[in-house]
This record gives sequence, structure tokens and C-alpha cells, in this order.
Amino acid sequence: MIDIPARVLRLSRINGAPVGFVALALALASVPEGRGQSVTGESTAAENTVTLDPFVVVAERTFAGNGGAIGQPTWSKRRIDLELPVTLDGLLKKNPTVSTYRRTTGLTAHPTTQGVRLRDTATNATSRALVLLAGVPQNDPFGGWIEWNRLPLEGLKSIRLYANGQQAAWGNLSSGGVISLTPEPLSERAGRITVEAGSLETFQLTAGQVFPVNERTTFAVDGTAFTTGGYVPVAARQRGPVDEKAWSRFGTASARIEHHPNDTLRVNAAISIFREERGNGTALSGNDSTGSDLSIEINGASGPDSTWQATVFFQRRGIRNVFTSVNEDRTAEQPALDQYDVPADAGGASLSWGGLITDKWNLLAGIDLRTVDGEVNEMFRNLGQGFTRDRSAGGRQLFAGGFAGLRYEASPLLSFEGTLRIDHWRGSDGFRREKDLQTSVILSDAEYTDTSGWEPTLGLAMEVKIARDWKTDLRLSRGFRSPTLNELYRPFRVGNDLTESNPGLQPETTLGLEWGLSFDGSSPIRADVRAFAYRLDDMITNVFRVAGPVFDPIFGFVPAGGTGSQRQNVERSSALGGELRLSADFTRNLSGNIHFVHTETRFETAPTQPALEGLSFSQAPANRLAFELNWRPSESADGSVRLNHSSSQFEDPLNTRSLDSATTVDLAINTRWPGTPWSVGLAAHNLLNANIQAGMTSGGLITVAEPRMLLLTVRYSL
Repeated sequence: MIDIPARVLRLSRINGAPVGFVALALALASVPEGRGQSVTGESTAAENTVTLDPFVVVAERTFAGNGGAIGQPTWSKRRIDLELPVTLDGLLKKNPTVSTYRRTTGLTAHPTTQGVRLRDTATNATSRALVLLAGVPQNDPFGGWIEWNRLPLEGLKSIRLYANGQQAAWGNLSSGGVISLTPEPLSERAGRITVEAGSLETFQLTAGQVFPVNERTTFAVDGTAFTTGGYVPVAARQRGPVDEKAWSRFGTASARIEHHPNDTLRVNAAISIFREERGNGTALSGNDSTGSDLSIEINGASGPDSTWQATVFFQRRGIRNVFTSVNEDRTAEQPALDQYDVPADAGGASLSWGGLITDKWNLLAGIDLRTVDGEVNEMFRNLGQGFTRDRSAGGRQLFAGGFAGLRYEASPLLSFEGTLRIDHWRGSDGFRREKDLQTSVILSDAEYTDTSGWEPTLGLAMEVKIARDWKTDLRLSRGFRSPTLNELYRPFRVGNDLTESNPGLQPETTLGLEWGLSFDGSSPIRADVRAFAYRLDDMITNVFRVAGPVFDPIFGFVPAGGTGSQRQNVERSSALGGELRLSADFTRNLSGNIHFVHTETRFETAPTQPALEGLSFSQAPANRLAFELNWRPSESADGSVRLNHSSSQFEDPLNTRSLDSATTVDLAINTRWPGTPWSVGLAAHNLLNANIQAGMTSGGLITVAEPRMLLLTVRYSL
């Protein structure tokens, strides 16, 4: 058995954006093997195969006390199976703290609208939270959005949320929170085939198998194929002949190998590929995406009370989009923008360490590096006879930083925690070129000045146990987010609404204060109350400039019914609110919980855009509520019913367009047949078929989120 002291396992381990030398992994993998011992497990390997205890490494870069707080909800593997989600973001958004820019999910939503946010501290579609898979950043290198369908649901051990400001050790992007996906160790996994079929012409097949190579090496492969006929996203009363169903299909394939060279070392390597195609609701609009990932992670114990981790990764992304313009009565459309090639690469590495200094002092420390390189190539300006202009724009970014965190257990009743991080960021090789497609004349050729800077990140926390089952905590944080290449260099168009990029954007910074009081003990009732306040400086938003029809030097021609906006920094904004979570075990088999989040967002100071002052953020409802009942009549059966409510929200920063409130009801039942490898689940998402407004153009065209969807899931364990 791998001999890791219990005190070490209680520490939260560290993972990071990579550092990476494959040679290091290969060298460590060649360390002479120690003697393994067999243990009892669920392995289906031959009798001479030894199953090793998993080397548990938590990749969240947080201390154990912080990671276990009730204010940080976790989905376990069993809970994920019960929810029977169609998409990962659909599962996450059942928690009121989590949202994406649009109310639609990855089932049919355009990926560039799926930036994730916690507590609505965001003012455009770019993510304000960091998504991690086994500690590796998953935010798109070019635009920061998330390709949700690329991320696994099968094979996850847990999903954990960390609210804004609780992850100072991660630097860029994490000031808005962290969503951490932890895969199952291969030593705990078993093979499984899952078949799902549902309404909207939806079908999914997922298969995975684990192959023990020898007593210290395990190999696994996984694959997913998905298709849905989708639905028509335009509101029924506004549809015309050009409108059709928004559909999607995708496939993923991945392979992992886990090797234990000796009793205190683990090497984990993973590779995955992804391809997706979508129709966006009209015959000529659509997009497709590709991606490939490689990562190597090495974990070891450097002493009886300490562990270390090194990670290296490389990611390649590509996306192609065709946006169209539709006439007023929706009888005809024509391409308005063809982004025929949007390649982006990211790579990085990290080295981090965690351990006990004394019985009262814990230390986490590390360094990491991430590089990004991406560009957009597109055709635009279609006056009815085809595109007349071609544009290329892009650049490079580098982020390098180091962090150190200390936790002091003053007594069983009092603890203090502090994390300091320093990041250096650099933007280079920024460019934008445009040419006439008919004459090949270069119309503009801009090269932007390189930029760089230093950003400190800070997290301070105090936790006090004020009674046997009562605890309070106070947290102070500072974080930053650098503008993405997409915000700096890529213009875009949705219908007749144009949005320009801005190479002069500055990084956003966030100051946060949070207070919490929780009750969690032997009582069947648990409670957590939180108040939070965030000051958001230089937040990037899409600021309205002109309405069409007009010719503008920034946007060119803006058609009738259209608008021209530009990404700009807003000097100061704020988000103030509170969060309440109540849960209770009514009986041995029946439990329930209520989760309510209230957030007041406001543009406070905007000297260059005074019309914004006093207004709310777009796509940020003031109130979100989730109510859930869970029934577990036996170890082999689970059931749940959930109500989610979101109050009305504004579509645009000027608060001129309002989207109605939305209430949905979801139902899920999951049964496992004792003594057999079979399980069956039935889910109804949006059971009452609520009409959910997801977007509204300046011309008043309303798009809607997914209607009712029924899903049957059958699993077979290999």
C-alpha cells in the first residue's frame, strides 16, 4: 500500500498551470519500483494484479479547513449520476451562485456566449471564474469562454465551487471564483457504458474502460458521441421562414495512464481530442470547434508531512463561426461575418509544495507559467454580393507568478489564513490587418505596442468557532483578470448589432470582503449565511456608442435597427449581496435544501460613459433561488425534485431591454439494480416547459432557452 501519513492526506495538495518538461515525467517514471501490497478493491484485473491505494492529491490550492466549508458546495460522483445532467454547465447552473452569460446551456448555445461567472460579478460574456480539470485551466486561450461539452461528466470524482476571492493562489481569472473538476483516480475507476436517449432528438453514447497493465500501472480510455436535433431558439411569435432548429453534435476521446514508480510517487498523463458542430438556428449560421489537450502530472511526498506536485500541459483550440444578418420579416438572410479560422494555443507548467511546518502552521507555495497565442481570420462587409473585406487580428500573452500561503491553527477554536501571490503579465505581437478581397489592397496594417505589468493577489481569512456547532469567518481578497485576446483584438457581430474590440484595455481588479456564519453539527438542520461586497475596478463591458443606420469611423456602416458598441473599461463598479443556504434531514430517507442568492450590481463611476452610472450589469438578476427535495428510499435508489427561479434581468448595460424572470422544475430518478451491473435513470429538465427568455437584440428579437427535455439513461458497469 502507498504509505502516506494521515496528516499529509489531511492537507490540501497543490496543482497548477504547468511547468513543463515531459523529460522530467519520463525521468521520474524510471525511478526503481518499491514493493507493492495488494488491497481489497473493486478491480476486475487478474488475480496476480496488485491494486494500489489512491494517492489522494487535491488540486484546489487551498487548505483543508477552507476546502471543507459548507459555503463551498460539492457534487459527488453519486450526486452527478443522480442529477442526470445533459451538459456540465446545465448541472452547475442549478446552483444559484453559478451562471453563464446566457440562460441557454451547452446543448445548443454558441460557445462564445458561455463565459462562466459566480455571484454575477461580470459585465460581458467573458468568464470571470477559472475552471480547472485536475488542476489544469480549461478557459479558452483566445476568448476565456468554456467549451462545456468538451469537459467530462462521466469519470468525475467531484465538482467543487469556490466563491469569489477564495482562491488567491491561482492569479489571473480566479478573482471571480474557481470551479474545480476532480477526476476519479484510475485505481478507483471501473469501466462503464452509458446510453442516453431523450426528447429533442437527443442521443448520447459514453464508454470507458480501465486496463491494469501491471501492479503499478493502469491505463484507461474514454469516448463520447452526442447529437441533438435541438429546438428553434427564436420566440414563437417572431419566427419567420429562415428560422430552424439549433442543433449540435460532438465527439470526444481521451486516454489516461497512471503509474506509481514507488510507494510515494505518482505520474499521471492524459491526452484528449474534441470536435463539435452546431447549427445556430438559421440555414447559413453555424460554428464548429476542435480541441486537443495533453497534460502530465507528477505527485510525490517530500517528507512525512509534505507533498509536492509538478504539472505540464499543452492545449490547442480552433473555432469557425458564420454569423448572419436576417431581414426584418425574417424571410431572408445573408452572411455578415465569416470567422473561417480562429486558432489558439496555450501551454504552461507549475511546481508547488504543501506541508506542515509545525503542528500549528501549514504552508502552500508554488510557481507557475502560462502562455497564450491566438488570432482570428475572418471575412466581413457583405453588401449583398459576397464578402469584400478580410481581416486578421491576434497576439500573444504570458502570465508568470508565484504564491505562498500560510494557515495558522491558533487553537481548535481559532485559525488564520493568508495567501500572497505576485503575477507578471505581458501582451506582445498584437496586430490587426484588413484588406480588400477584390483588389487585394491593404486597407490597414496596425501593430500594437507591447504591454506588461505586475499584479498582486491577496487572500486573508479568519475562522472562529463560536460554539459547539457554530462557526464564523471573515475574508478579504484582491484579484485581477487580464483582458483576453478576444476582447483586445476581435470584433464581432450578432444580427445587426456590432461590437468592436479595444487594444487599449487594462486589467480588471477586484477587492472583496465576505463574512459568513454557519451552523453544522449533530442537528438534522444545517445553515450558512453569507454577506459579500466587491469593488470592481476597470471592469470590461460592451459600451453602446451609435445606433443605425449610420456610417461610423469605428464600426463602418451600422444598418437600420442595429447598434455599435465597443469594449471599454468602466472605472468603478460594485456587487453587494448575501447568500443563504438551509438544509435539513426530515427523515432517514428524505432531505431538502434551500439556496438563495441576492446580488445588487451597479456601475458606480464611468467618466467616459456617464450614461452607465447607477445602472445594473447585463445578464445579472438580483435574485436567484433553488429549492430541492431528495429522496433515498434505499442504497440502490435516489430521487430528487428541484425548483430554480431567476428574477428578471437586463440584456444590455444601458438597461433598455429587460428579460422576464424564469422558473424551472427538474425531476430525476436513478436506480441501481442490486447484484447486477445495471442502473437506470429518468430525468425531466424544465418539466413544466417554461418559456425562458435568453436574449434580446436591439430590434426586439427574443431568443429562448431550452424547452422541456425528457432523458432516459441506462448504465452498464464493465
